[in-house]
Amino acid sequence: MRNTLWGAIYRVATLIGPFAIKTIIIKELGQEYNGLSTLFTSVLTVLNLANLGFNSSLVFTMYKAIAEDDKPALCAMLKFYRKVYRIVGLVILGMGLAVMPFLPWLVKNECPPDVNLYVLFAIYLSESVLDYLMFAYNNATFTAFQRNDVTLKISTVRYVVQYTLQAAVLLIFSNYYAYIILLPLMVIPNNVAVYLAARKHYPDIVCQGELDPVTKKDIYKRVGTLFGHKLGNTFLVSIDSIIISSFLGLTALSLYSNYYYILTAVNGLVEIVTNGSLSGIGNKLLTDSREDNYRFFKTMTYGWVALVGGAAACMLCFYQPFIAAVWLGPEYLLDERLMMLIVLYFFSWMFRIMQLTYRDAAGLWTEDWLKPYVGMAVNLVGSIWMVKATGSIAGVLVPTILVFFFI
Repeated sequence: MRNTLWGAIYRVATLIGPFAIKTIIIKELGQEYNGLSTLFTSVLTVLNLANLGFNSSLVFTMYKAIAEDDKPALCAMLKFYRKVYRIVGLVILGMGLAVMPFLPWLVKNECPPDVNLYVLFAIYLSESVLDYLMFAYNNATFTAFQRNDVTLKISTVRYVVQYTLQAAVLLIFSNYYAYIILLPLMVIPNNVAVYLAARKHYPDIVCQGELDPVTKKDIYKRVGTLFGHKLGNTFLVSIDSIIISSFLGLTALSLYSNYYYILTAVNGLVEIVTNGSLSGIGNKLLTDSREDNYRFFKTMTYGWVALVGGAAACMLCFYQPFIAAVWLGPEYLLDERLMMLIVLYFFSWMFRIMQLTYRDAAGLWTEDWLKPYVGMAVNLVGSIWMVKATGSIAGVLVPTILVFFFI
């Protein structure tokens, strides 16, 4: 409940802030800048595949050590995690530099004339790299101890300050460079605060010792299967924006991103339930009987589908009036049928999340290792073929919905 409460506060802050920023960018700078933000965010989400699932693998491994109060093992895990995060940060840097020459191919004929794609992307890239290189590994300790509320408090303060500064810069200077330079700058105080909080709450868990070969082998095995899941999920929810930008242009991407922003905001609000309960479910699976766990699983699933269904109904009713009358204006509306397809996209994405939460809590990633590869192939090939055939955003969404439902 504590994690859920702070998760809700964090989600509200990170819902209102980007909403205000997105509105200011559209009104002050134009649609193309809004599209650029969406494109670069999607590209960097794909590059973050370098994480390979080490985060979930190590946190899962820490549950047992915490239950047994094995401090030396926890210290060794934290040291290993720090090493992994630094390597991942350097890998993302290398991959980002390798992607830079191809940036013009991802923007169809609509790049704002007063911006340098390479400079902008380098600033976005530095935010991701700095996050991995600066103390971010401490987040694993809070997650494993079911104290996400601590990191959520820090992140909430960080984003409130960040969005306030970004809004002020956009309104005063109307300069996109001044806006995005704040992204990497705000990573530094955030990660330092997480490090200091970890030392305060868990002073006896420090980076020292070595993991035994059996534990390392188990982590690598889980990472191998988690890579497919991370790869598949990233393609399903991020590659669509890249395809829209490449084939339909930044203006089409900007219009779609307004709807997608609302969709992900609702996602974030309802996923507070699953994010706040993940560690608790993992502990319950280890401590309670099979029958108690199954009964609780059915209750959670029933409540989850009711929540997602209600959210989808509200989106269906309010999407168009909100964008046309409250937020941006009727010229920013997509076709009614396309809006319905976006709501179906939301429901197909979210209705299965409780099952995936249980799978992650139980570490059952090897059971469906093939699924993400099949889904990724169908989605990528289907989306490119259909967007070429239809010349519409619908051509990108339909294959993704089919993968969510049937694969």
